Amino acid sequence: MKSYEVLFHRYYDLFLTFTKRVVREHVAAEDIVQEVFMQLWLGRDRLDEHRSLYNLLFTMTKHRIYDHFRRRYNLEALRRPLSEFDAVSDEAESPESGLEAEQLRQTIARTVAAMPPQRRTIFALSRQENLSRQEIARRLGVSVRTVDKHLELALREIRLRIKDFQWVLLLFLFR
Repeated sequence: MKSYEVLFHRYYDLFLTFTKRVVREHVAAEDIVQEVFMQLWLGRDRLDEHRSLYNLLFTMTKHRIYDHFRRRYNLEALRRPLSEFDAVSDEAESPESGLEAEQLRQTIARTVAAMPPQRRTIFALSRQENLSRQEIARRLGVSVRTVDKHLELALREIRLRIKDFQWVLLLFLFR
């Protein structure tokens, strides 16, 4: 425990500063670095004593930053309210593609309706009321990480249900 504390005090500020420069969000940077040190602590029994801890921390931080941006990109992909999917059917070139766009909208609506209540609420606050993660967390009295996790799971559920509609999504996203 003592060596972990020394390691934490030695590297935490360094990696926090680095992460803040990359993600440009103080809270997100803190979450990332805390998660890295938590993972280090949880995996302490598997550490290779011949490997540089600095390099290990750097690699772990880098991967968490990639995860952060990947999550952010996935969340932004569906940031618009679900009602905007109606625009896809208006722009469709054929009746068949309009029908598929409507089926896509209905599939998404059914998927959201079937979500657990907290996930559905968080998703609705994010997508329909356009609240930030922090605002949602404050309003519901949960952590930002809880909000992120529910949004991640909601988007994963939606992606699984709409695999057959990928071309319609591409049309929607790149219009």
